[in-house]
Amino acid sequence: MRRSTPIATRLLALLAVPAVLAGCSPSPGGEGKTTLNFSYSNAVQQTEKVPLHFALENLKSQGIATTEAFHQSGDDAVQAVVRGESDFGTANASTVFAAVRKGVPIKAVMTAYRPAYLLVAPASVADPGGLGGKRVGLQSKISSTTLYTNLALKDFPAAKPQLLIIPGSANRVQAMIAGQLDASVVQFSDWLTLRKKAPGQFHVIYDVAERNPDIIDSVIFTTSQTADSAPEYVKKFLAAVQTEYASTYRDAGKLAASIASTVPKTDPAAAKELAEESLKAKIWPADGGFSPVAVKATLDALRTSGILDAGSLPDADQCCRADLLTAGIGG
Repeated sequence: MRRSTPIATRLLALLAVPAVLAGCSPSPGGEGKTTLNFSYSNAVQQTEKVPLHFALENLKSQGIATTEAFHQSGDDAVQAVVRGESDFGTANASTVFAAVRKGVPIKAVMTAYRPAYLLVAPASVADPGGLGGKRVGLQSKISSTTLYTNLALKDFPAAKPQLLIIPGSANRVQAMIAGQLDASVVQFSDWLTLRKKAPGQFHVIYDVAERNPDIIDSVIFTTSQTADSAPEYVKKFLAAVQTEYASTYRDAGKLAASIASTVPKTDPAAAKELAEESLKAKIWPADGGFSPVAVKATLDALRTSGILDAGSLPDADQCCRADLLTAGIGG
């Protein structure tokens, strides 16, 4: 299992990055910028990122050469953007907001997607209150899985599960199948795997998107300098993403085919179900999903969940720029 670098160490590394951004950022307004490099916070393509991939593909027809880099974590994606290796990246909101609060020069500019996670547990566990003493898997100490687990347990203070760090939703599912883990917040695709390989043994006890309709899971971010000096460049990219997000709701069959063709080990039947689950949860916001209500709800959830204290979180105007989104794009 890959050992995670402590968040403090990663943030210190970010703060120590030399001031190379001026040489890597687009010129003011983005004039002459014909490339766009994007960093993902995951090692392989996932369902939630499929529309982002096709937005990047569509930009190629507009004369912008795009590349995609896949990383092991959100911290790695943040570092790639700060170093100037990528122009934009995506990572969970807790990672980006904590980095901003530490002084890392980045800004979130759009919601990448809303929660696409489910808390699953043995069939004998009726609700999160039944997780007391159970082995519950987390991605890392500061992660979306930790946030959602804590939110699920919020109304059950007497429940004290054993929290185990197991990076990778698929790895946690395999641990559950092997009897090494009792419960975990997992992605839609891994819930399908669990149902198939352990039929009737587990069920959903907390649907994150259903219970938290305003929360942002992951954000698209860039450097503060790019957001300030090249707004038209940023707007063009975000408009392409918004347009692609809107199109997902108009053609579920096309989305399913796209998932099957780009997400490893996903057959057409599974892709169809993943498309249906994702569209039902409305995880892709064509309007950018970056309203003051959404940003506040996310910051409040991070505070109340306990994974980040109030001093580790920025104000909304410090972390986020919603003014670069294109109005009027909808599903």
